[in-house]
Amino acid sequence: MSEEEEKTIEELKEEFEGSQSIDRDDMKKNLKVISNPEAIKVGMEKNREKILELLKINDMTISQISEALGRDQSTIYRHVRKLEEAGFVEICGERREHHIPERVYGRTADFYLLAPDSMQADIPENAGVHWNEENAEMTIRNLCNLGIDCEDLDGTVEKTVNVFKNLHKDFSNFVQEKKDEELYHVDFFGILRMKLLYLLIEMENDPDFCERIEEITSNFDYINEE
Repeated sequence: MSEEEEKTIEELKEEFEGSQSIDRDDMKKNLKVISNPEAIKVGMEKNREKILELLKINDMTISQISEALGRDQSTIYRHVRKLEEAGFVEICGERREHHIPERVYGRTADFYLLAPDSMQADIPENAGVHWNEENAEMTIRNLCNLGIDCEDLDGTVEKTVNVFKNLHKDFSNFVQEKKDEELYHVDFFGILRMKLLYLLIEMENDPDFCERIEEITSNFDYINEE
């Protein structure tokens, strides 16, 4: 596909916001936890990410998605089937084009919380805001550049990754247990805010967790500037 044929999501949004859609009841969840590592890999493939972005705008048929992305329908169908099997999309209606019926596909949730059920799962780094040694070290070094000293960089990186990976897993399990409860205006930043408050609540109510946090924070100190 040439650069001229490539469309941005914003351009597609303008094009499809006024198009025909099939109304659905408020049965679609606004947050869904995806924990199967293989399912997460399916959703993180770049072409499928584009399809999911399109379906944020509107429920669509294979031919509509094909036209929007400039890809042949057989390729789009294979990607959509993978997404359906992984639990990201579902058939939500039917649309007739020139008397030919076409299935309409929609997202199963407005937002997906990707939380692999194995901490060792081989998941792409962009699968969520996950801590790993590389981004933990980068974060700590940035704090040092802002005037906060770290006594034991390697040890702090390891402890930070372990604590926040487990926190993410615990938070995801908590959300999964409450999956039938209604959540309001959930988006990427809403999840981050909930996770921050969840961390504070865990520190208040779980002495072991609080101790692990203190093991990290005790390695930091403000640099005295004269």
